[in-house]
Amino acid sequence: MTVNVDSQQDGTPDIVSTSSGIVDKAVDLLTASKKAMDFIEEKAQETVYETSQEAIRDRERQEKVAKYAAENLEKLLNLDNQNQEDIDVQISVSDLTFKNIDPKK
Repeated sequence: MTVNVDSQQDGTPDIVSTSSGIVDKAVDLLTASKKAMDFIEEKAQETVYETSQEAIRDRERQEKVAKYAAENLEKLLNLDNQNQEDIDVQISVSDLTFKNIDPKK
């Protein structure tokens, strides 16, 4: 079973710039702010990717995923299982393949 790991970045970074009212200083600030925003967005995406990689390597998280996957699959399979023996589902970490679906930039 493949588990797609997807860390989400909430919101977008924003740099607030101030100006003294002088046109050339304002242009410099806007240009610098744009470059800073691009840099921050790039670093944020790298951080999201690395967070997903860390989650993939974390054994405790893997065990939780296996536990909850087994519990939920068992509930689903036994949902309409009237007058029959319940189906028991066992999923271990070795049954799972963790895949990072966050883009790496």
